[in-house]
Amino acid sequence: PSYCEGFEPTPLPPSPTRPPDFQPTLDCMDSPTGWYDSDGDDCEWYSQGDRCVLAGGCCENNGKTANEVCCVCGGGVDPSMPQAPSLPPTHLSISQPKPNCVDWPLSWHDNDGTRYNCGWYASGDNCVLYGNCCANYEKTANEVCCACGGGVDFSITQAPSTSPSPSDIVVTVSNVPSSQDVGYKCFFNNLWNEERHPNNFPENKLIVHWSSQVLASHNSSYSLWKEGIPASLKVESMAETGGITYIIKELQERGDSFDIGSPKYLLSLSDTVNSRVSYRPIKMTSENRFISAISKLAPSPDWFSGFYDFNAVDDNTDTWYENFTIPLY
Repeated sequence: PSYCEGFEPTPLPPSPTRPPDFQPTLDCMDSPTGWYDSDGDDCEWYSQGDRCVLAGGCCENNGKTANEVCCVCGGGVDPSMPQAPSLPPTHLSISQPKPNCVDWPLSWHDNDGTRYNCGWYASGDNCVLYGNCCANYEKTANEVCCACGGGVDFSITQAPSTSPSPSDIVVTVSNVPSSQDVGYKCFFNNLWNEERHPNNFPENKLIVHWSSQVLASHNSSYSLWKEGIPASLKVESMAETGGITYIIKELQERGDSFDIGSPKYLLSLSDTVNSRVSYRPIKMTSENRFISAISKLAPSPDWFSGFYDFNAVDDNTDTWYENFTIPLY
C-alpha cells in the first residue's frame, strides 16, 4: 500500500477488552431478576458488545447498576449460596394494600398509556418490576397505587351531599330502545348571580365567571368526578385553576364523546347576552349511557359544580329519556 508522503502510519492501539472479572461464571444469576436500568435496558442488552465496559456503571435504577446486577458485567449472585431477599423489606408486603386505601390520584395511568393503570400494576409482579418506572403527572405506581404500597388512606366521615337528589331531576321517557345510538343536544343555563346569591358575592363583577364547561358521555367504569372521594389530578387542576387539559386528554384517549361550552362565561355580561350555553350533540350508546359535567366557579380557591354518572336510560323501560333537566348546586 502507499502512504501519505511516504510515511507509514502509526499502528492503532488494540481495542479495549473486558477485564477478566467481567466474565460471567456458570454459577452466576442476575440479581435482582427482571432488573433494568433507568433507560429501560436489561442485562441481555448489556451482554452485547462492550456495553458493560462503556455503560455498566451508568444509569442506576433501584440503587443498582449493571455492574452490580448483571453476571455478564461482573455482578449478579451465586445461586448456590443462601440469598437474602433481593428486594428491600418495604417491598415484601407490596401487594398488601393498607386498610381504607384508595388509589390516588384517581384515573392515573403511567406514561405508556391508559392500559397501564393501577389495575394493571396489581397483576403479578408488575409493582416490583415497574413500580418506580414511567412516571405520569410526576407520580409513579409506587406512589399512586394501593397494590404497590401507595395510594391514600381514605377513612373520613362523609359530608352531607350537595348533589341533586333523584326527586330534583325532571325526565321524560321516550320509546327509543337503549340498544339504539342517540345524540343529545344539551344546554347549560346559568342561575348564579348576585340577586339570587347575595351573600359574599364578589364585588368585582368583571372577574366573576364560570370556567370552560365540560360535558361528556361515558360507560359505568369511568367517572369524570365523584362526590365523597379524593379529587383526581384532572379535577384538582380544574378546580384550582380552571384548567381542563388533563380532562380533555383523558377523554380523547378513551374515545368518549364530549364537548366544551363557553371558554369563559362572564356573569357580568348576563344582562346583554343569553344566559344559556349550548353544546354540540353528545353521542350516547348502550354502553356509554352515562353523562357527566363539570365547571369551576371563579373567583374561588377551588369551588366547582356539575353532576356525574347520570344514567340517561330508564331502568323500567330500557329506553332513552327523551329529555332531562338536572339542577346543580
